[in-house]
Amino acid sequence: MVVRHPAGSQLHDIDWDDKPACPNEPTQNEWTCQRQFNQPGTFRAVCTVHEATMTLTVRVLAGPTPKPPPATPKPTKKPTPRPTQAPPDPTPRPTEPATPTPTAAVTAVPTASPVETASPTPVVTPASTPVPVPTDTSGSGGLGPLLLLLGLVIAGAVGAAALLRRRASAPGRSGA
Repeated sequence: MVVRHPAGSQLHDIDWDDKPACPNEPTQNEWTCQRQFNQPGTFRAVCTVHEATMTLTVRVLAGPTPKPPPATPKPTKKPTPRPTQAPPDPTPRPTEPATPTPTAAVTAVPTASPVETASPTPVVTPASTPVPVPTDTSGSGGLGPLLLLLGLVIAGAVGAAALLRRRASAPGRSGA
């Protein structure tokens, strides 16, 4: 604890009940006194010039009791055996066979596109070459023919739409 008195017009000091006064004589000059409290208790001090009005009481409390260090565990007589892994399951579970996913291969339907030539008869040229479609349906539950039919219908619709567009956009033709 530090007690400080700035310079002033009045005399002051601090006199503890268990220590000599600081400074030795009251003074109006600036002074500083330090006090360290090493044990719990109540400590009183007064200014010897102003005993009736300038008193100080310091109450020092005991700190928390330190916890004892944790007990050191005693070693076991036999070392603990290493954990073992569980044996593998003797009956492996059968895995489900993979279900083949049917894939639809669409063959392009050849479309005729008129070509103007000197001949009065239009010449028809195929727009693409047909691609063979696998017909193996094993494991597909009989969906192969249905998917093939669906692919042909879609290809035919696309080809017909392309043919109609070409005819509509041909020179000399009207859209109506």
